[in-house]
Amino acid sequence: MRCQVLVAGLITWVLAAGCTSSRALRSAAHGLESESADVRREATLELGHSRVADPELRARLTRRLSVLAQSDDDPLVRSSALTALATQQPQAAVELAKRLRTDRSPMVRRDAVKVLAEHGDASAVDVLIEIARNDPDARTRRTAVLALGKYDEPRVIRALIECLSDDSRTVAHAARDSLTRISGGLDLGTNAEDWKKWLQ
Repeated sequence: MRCQVLVAGLITWVLAAGCTSSRALRSAAHGLESESADVRREATLELGHSRVADPELRARLTRRLSVLAQSDDDPLVRSSALTALATQQPQAAVELAKRLRTDRSPMVRRDAVKVLAEHGDASAVDVLIEIARNDPDARTRRTAVLALGKYDEPRVIRALIECLSDDSRTVAHAARDSLTRISGGLDLGTNAEDWKKWLQ
């Protein structure tokens, strides 16, 4: 289902911000309603990277980007909307990324992981662990495993040790890299038992 946007109202909001070229913002606002997924994606990126100072305008823009990220038919549009939202309103993007971890597109799920890794707080850790263990796409699992490398916590280390046995070699090697990072440079390879002994 394509996001239905009240273009006239959105134009008013973005022009009132007074921070970016009014022509660019007007074009982007119209682009959100385009039949072309490429145009919608470009419009989303333009609006997401435009500096909107007014809190009310920012909140309205955040809602529009959130709707696009969750409901646009095209995964590239959903992905670009989430990325743009992270630039405009990081905390809102983190909460949305938690919901998008089950998106049908692996690309959107990977971008959700990237948002959680870059902007997430401790509450994102459980989501990243879940993705690292259970996502059906190896590239998405690998992205989550690498993101976990910045958290020096026992629950993270245990999850990474589990990921050493992942069916995908790239995921297993990413788990080793993250464990090496957490351990301050220790490299025990992909042998889970050696890492378990280190953890004890």
